[in-house]
Amino acid sequence: MAAFPLHASPAGVHHYETNVPNESQEGQILSRIGSLNLSSRYAFLPNFNAMNDYSSAGHITITYPISPAPMGVSDVGLKNSSSGIVPYSINTTGVMGVADLNSTQVFYPYDDQPYSFAVQLNAVLHGVDLFGNSSYSFWTQNVVIYSTRTHQLTFIDNIWNFSSQAFNMTPNALHGDGKLVPGVYYYDIGPTMNVSFPFILELYLNSTLQNGNDVVYFNYSLHNGKVIRPGVYDKVTFNSSEEASSPAEFMISGYSPSPSGLLYDAEMAITGPGGGSNVDVYEINGTMALYLYNTTSASFVPAASAYDAGVDTGETSYGIDVGWYGHTATLQPGPSLVYGLWNVSGGERRISGSAEPYGYIFVSPGTQFSNISASWAPYNGTHFSFVLPDGDYSIAVLRNFYQPEYVNNVSDSAVLLKSPRTGEIYTPVLIENYSEAIFYAFSGNGTSENPFIMSFGQSVSVSSLFGVLNDYLFPVFPGISIINVDYHMDIENASSFRITYGTQYEGMLNGHGLSDTNWMGIVLYGTSNVSIVGGLNITGWFPETMKGFIVANLMVWNSSNDLIADNIFYSVHAISGELQPPYYSSLLIYGRNSTNENNTVWGNYFPDQYVSENGNGTVGIFIDSSGNLIYNNAFTQYDIAYSPDFNIYTDSNATYHDNWNISSVEPVNYTISVDGFDLNGSIVDGGYEGGNYWGSPLITPPWNESGYIQSGYDYHPLVYFIYELSFVIHGLPTGASWEIVADGIYYVSSGRYINVTEFNFGNTTYAVFLPPGYISSYSGYALSYKNMSVVNVYVKQVMTYGIVFRAMNYVRNETWYLDIAGNLYSSTSQDLIVNLPNGTYSYSVFAPPNNYTAVSGYVSVNGRSIIVNVTFPEELYTVVIRETGLPAGSSWYVVIDGRAYYSNSTTISILLPNGQYPAQFARIPGYRASAQSASIVVNDQPVQYIETYTYSGNYDYYLGAGIIIGAMITAFVFFIDRRRR
Repeated sequence: MAAFPLHASPAGVHHYETNVPNESQEGQILSRIGSLNLSSRYAFLPNFNAMNDYSSAGHITITYPISPAPMGVSDVGLKNSSSGIVPYSINTTGVMGVADLNSTQVFYPYDDQPYSFAVQLNAVLHGVDLFGNSSYSFWTQNVVIYSTRTHQLTFIDNIWNFSSQAFNMTPNALHGDGKLVPGVYYYDIGPTMNVSFPFILELYLNSTLQNGNDVVYFNYSLHNGKVIRPGVYDKVTFNSSEEASSPAEFMISGYSPSPSGLLYDAEMAITGPGGGSNVDVYEINGTMALYLYNTTSASFVPAASAYDAGVDTGETSYGIDVGWYGHTATLQPGPSLVYGLWNVSGGERRISGSAEPYGYIFVSPGTQFSNISASWAPYNGTHFSFVLPDGDYSIAVLRNFYQPEYVNNVSDSAVLLKSPRTGEIYTPVLIENYSEAIFYAFSGNGTSENPFIMSFGQSVSVSSLFGVLNDYLFPVFPGISIINVDYHMDIENASSFRITYGTQYEGMLNGHGLSDTNWMGIVLYGTSNVSIVGGLNITGWFPETMKGFIVANLMVWNSSNDLIADNIFYSVHAISGELQPPYYSSLLIYGRNSTNENNTVWGNYFPDQYVSENGNGTVGIFIDSSGNLIYNNAFTQYDIAYSPDFNIYTDSNATYHDNWNISSVEPVNYTISVDGFDLNGSIVDGGYEGGNYWGSPLITPPWNESGYIQSGYDYHPLVYFIYELSFVIHGLPTGASWEIVADGIYYVSSGRYINVTEFNFGNTTYAVFLPPGYISSYSGYALSYKNMSVVNVYVKQVMTYGIVFRAMNYVRNETWYLDIAGNLYSSTSQDLIVNLPNGTYSYSVFAPPNNYTAVSGYVSVNGRSIIVNVTFPEELYTVVIRETGLPAGSSWYVVIDGRAYYSNSTTISILLPNGQYPAQFARIPGYRASAQSASIVVNDQPVQYIETYTYSGNYDYYLGAGIIIGAMITAFVFFIDRRRR
C-alpha cells in the first residue's frame, strides 16, 4: 500500500498509509529487508521498540532508560528549570555533529565487522512537501562506519519515512545518488577513506529548497592532522511537484512524538555498524558536540540542552562513559548510564579507585546496588575513573574464581580488595594476552610441549548482570572469547555458559516467544593452537531479529591450527521461517579462501536435538574457510553441513578447498596427532576411519550434503550401523507389564528389559508408560554412542484411587473405550473403573462403529475416588446422496446446510445427527437436475436420497453456470488444501 498520495491531500491527512501495531512493526520491516536479500550493513534501523513510548504529562520521556543505548549527545527538546523538566521546540534547516576521537578500541563478535563502530548524526526533517502536501516527516541519517583494524572510514546515509507508523517508502517519494528500497527506506554508500587516530569528523544535515522541491544534503568534513577533506556525498530531492514554498526544517520537540511514534530529536551517537547491532567499547578518548543552524546569526550554535544518548536509532553501544564541560560531551571508558548533560543535570562527580585485574566492574545509580539499572564499566588494568552526574552510586566487582564484591553508596575514591576464593566460573571469560591466559590456566606455560590447560565447567549460572540485550536482542557478552593469541591452549569442558536474563527484558522476550534462559557463545578470533575439546553442551539460541547476521554457538574466525574435537553441539535457534544456512549455525569457521587455515574438526556430535517451530532452521557446521580437515563427525539427517561458493561477509565469489575425509580408508587405530591430541577411532563404532557420518543409510560416496557443500566432497563417508538400546526397569513387581515408545514404535514387556533396535545413529526419542500406581519421569532423548547402551528407568509405587467413568447417554450395550494415562480400557456396561494415583489426566472416550463422536476432557485425582460423568453427543447417521443419469466419472456436488460435498462417483456419503437440512444440487452442463433444492430429514435412522439428472443437450445455456460451478469447486478444493497444510 502506498505511503504517499498521488495527488495533493489536505494538510494532516495521510491517505494510502497503513498504521501497523508497534509490536509487529519491527518484524515486518526486518522481513521486508530480508526478502530483498539486502545486507544489514546498509540499514541503520529506527528503534521500533520505542514507538509511542512517551509520557502524557505534557512532555516526552527518554526512550532508552537503560543501556545498551546509542551513547553520545542528543537534543530531545527537554531542559531543566526551576519547576523541573520542561519541554521546548526548535526548527532549523541545518544540524551539525562533531566527533573528536583520539583513540578507540572496540570488539563485538556478532557482527560482520567486529572491529568497527558507527558514528550517526540523525535528525527528523519535518514539513516535507510531497505532491503539494507539506505534512510529511522523514528521519535522515548521516553515518560513518570506522574500522579500528583497517583504519578505513566509509560514509553511508539512510532516510526513513516517519510520517506514520507504517514507515512505508514509495518509489516516487524521492530520488538521490543512492538506492530507494521500495516500501522500506533509502540509502546511499559514500566514499571510503583511510584515516588513523586522532581525527575530527564533522557531519552535516542541510535542508534547502530547489525549484520548488525539498532537498537535503549529506555533507562532511574530515580533519586528520593538517589535512582537511570536505565533501558532499549525497543530495536527495523529494517529489514536491515543484509546489513547496519554503524548505522543510529539522524539528526538535519535547512536547509530543512524530506521527511514527518516535521522537523529534537531533542526535550524534556511537553505535554498532548497522542492522540494529551493538558494539562493545573497551577504550575511548574523545569528545562530541551537537550544533543547530541559527538563521539570525547565520551560524551553527550548540544544542540548548543535551542527554548522553540518542532516542530514535536502534543500534547501540556499551562501555562509553559520557561526561561534559560547557556544551561539549566527553567520551571515556566507563558505565553507559543514561542521563542528562548540560541544562538537564546539575553537575558532575568523579569516582576513581582500583580493583583486582581480570574482572568486571558494574556501576548502578543509588545507594544500593541494582542489577537492573547497573551498567558495565570497562577499566584498564587495576585502575578506574568514571565521570558521572552528581548523585549516589554503587559498584560491584565480579571476578571468576572469587566472590563478587559490592560497595554501596561508593565514595569518590574506592579500593576494591581481593575477595575470598570460591573457584567458581560465573562471569564471561576473556583471554587476549599472556597474563589472562595464566590467570585461567591450572597448568602449563603456553608452549607446544607444555600447553596451558584450562577447564570451564560451570557449577552456577553466569550472573544476570552479563545477560545484557539491546532492543534488537543482540547479546552484549559472549561466554568465552579468545582473541589474537597464539599460545598453545587446551580448553577442556568448553560448554556454553548458562545465563538467565533480568526481569527488565521479560516483555521483549515474551513478545518474541523466547525464554529468559540462554547459553552464551564461544568465540575464537585471530587465534592459533587452541583446542576446544570435551564440551557436552555447546548451544544457545539467537533471535529472529538478528536475521542477516552470521552468528554461531562456536565461532572460529580468521584462526588457524585450532582443534575442535569431541564436543556435542545442540542447535537451539529461535527463528520462524525457512532454513537459512548462512546465518545461524552451531559451529562456524571463517577465513579468507586464499589462506590455508589448517583447523581440524574431529569427533563432534551434531544431534540437532532442538529445532525451530517451523522445523529444522539451523546448520550444524558452516565452513567458509580453506585448508581445514573435517572428519569423523556425526550429523543427523535433519542437520546439515554447509560450505558455499561465496564469502559470507562480502558476498563476493569465493572457492573454498577443505578436506571432508582423510586421504584413504584406514583402520580404527589409525592416528593423527593434532595439537598434542591423538585422534583415532570411529564415532559410530564402525570398522574404519574415513569421512563423516551423515545420518542416513542411503549415503553413498562422494557426498556433498546434497549440494550444500559446494566445494569439496566426503569420499569416504561413514556407514550407519544397527545398534541396540537396552532399557532396564527398576522398581516394578515381577511380571508387571510396562511399555516403551521409541521413535514412534511401541515395545511391551513384562520382564526387566526392553531392547530397542535402531537403524541410525543419533538420538532415540523415547517415553516410558507404566501400569497405574507407578510413576516415572523417564522420557526424552537417549544418545547412543555405542551398541547396547543402557538406559536405566527407575519407578516408584504410589497410592491409587478408583475413578468411575459413567456413560450417561449410552444405552446400546455396545463396547465403549477409555484412553487415559497411556492405557486403553473397555466396557460393555455403563460404568468403567480405573485406578489412578494423584494427578491430572487427559482422557478420550469413544465407541465404535463411530455412531457417536468422541468425548475428551481432563480429570483430577486428589486423594479420593470420584465419579466422572461422560455424556456422548448426538448419535450420527449415514446420509447417502446418489445420482443417476450422469455419464460415468462426471463431476458433481451438492451443498447441504451450507457446506459443499464433491464427488466424481455416483454417491456422496456423509454423517449427520437428527435434523432437517436444506440441499442444493449443481447444474451440470448438458444435464438438468430433477430438483434444484430439496430437504433432507434425519430421524433416528440412515437416509438415502436419489437425485436424477436428465440430458438436455443445451450446453450454451449452462456454460455460465458451468463456469460458476467450476469456480465454486476450485474454491472448495483450495479450502481443503489450506486446511491440510
